Amino acid sequence: MARNEIIITQETINKAADDLRTLLETHAVAIGQAYITCENEISISLSVKIQPSKGAGDVDLITGISFTKDKIRDSIKTTLDPNQKPLFKGMKPAAVTK
Repeated sequence: MARNEIIITQETINKAADDLRTLLETHAVAIGQAYITCENEISISLSVKIQPSKGAGDVDLITGISFTKDKIRDSIKTTLDPNQKPLFKGMKPAAVTK
């Protein structure tokens, strides 16, 4: 069946809304913990994907949720020696990363 013949019904919309609610309820504790530990706000992304299925006239409905649970903090320390001589002619001295 051609894509223009597939009809997205109210049933599809209702099921998408129900699935998004289920995802939010399933992850409510983790969302709450992420909110408590965040500095300002937490962003939660909800997605709905509708695509043709293998069955004639059927559609696949895929819902998703995404949020950051843990605060990530990272650093790189580099020590540069301005007196370091290059090992080979024409090369710049290398930095030492710790």
